[in-house]
Amino acid sequence: MSNLRLINETEITSTINTLNITDVFTDDFDIYVIEGIDIAMTNGGGDYLFGRVINSSGSQITSNYDYASGYISSSGTSMAAENLTNRTEWESLTYIGDGTNDIGNITMYIFNPTNSSSYTFYLLQASSFRTPSTINYMFKSIGVQKSTTSVTGIQFSAKTGDMDSGKFRTYGLRVDS
Repeated sequence: MSNLRLINETEITSTINTLNITDVFTDDFDIYVIEGIDIAMTNGGGDYLFGRVINSSGSQITSNYDYASGYISSSGTSMAAENLTNRTEWESLTYIGDGTNDIGNITMYIFNPTNSSSYTFYLLQASSFRTPSTINYMFKSIGVQKSTTSVTGIQFSAKTGDMDSGKFRTYGLRVDS
């Protein structure tokens, strides 16, 4: 038996700014894996992917987000870092260009989302591609949403533009003890 169980697959089939994936986190798992595949953006020059959690009432939680993100591009010589606290969302999950062939992919781990005695944490790695300058980006980030509210979903959004396509798969991760 696999330790990963597919819970949800959501595909972007038309241009949207915000994608809500609701009712995917339950008490069945303490850890979830979200794969974002072939995410494409529309905005002059590219855009950042942001994230928020959704509570059991279906509302976004809009405060108490802390995160640290680091990235390097194939055209750079050093890693850039961003560390911010008390934000309204997790920012800079990845950066995706807006060219015809520009796409991004993420793998995000969500920890303790429904545990109302713990904060919700994430760990993420991402890669993306940008043309015409042919730049690859590699992201690593961690973060926390500092409330003890039960979280049952997640929201992804483009910072200033839109997402044109992409597929998001949510898995429950069983950890054998």
